[in-house]
Amino acid sequence: MKSRCDTTTDISYRWYGGKGINYCSRWTTFENFKTDMKAKWFPGETVDRIDPEMDYTPENCRWLTK
Repeated sequence: MKSRCDTTTDISYRWYGGKGINYCSRWTTFENFKTDMKAKWFPGETVDRIDPEMDYTPENCRWLTK
């Protein structure tokens, strides 16, 4: 998630950071991300944005199977 939004050399950057998609400032640290999202996580899932035009935030993210 962070790489897709921050790293211009990431293969997916153009669809995320390049389009202005970001993540909430609270999620700058993994510990905060884990606190906000761990209770919803199950093995084999990946983080997904409910509204693909909005940023990665606790309110706009969910876990989905790949």
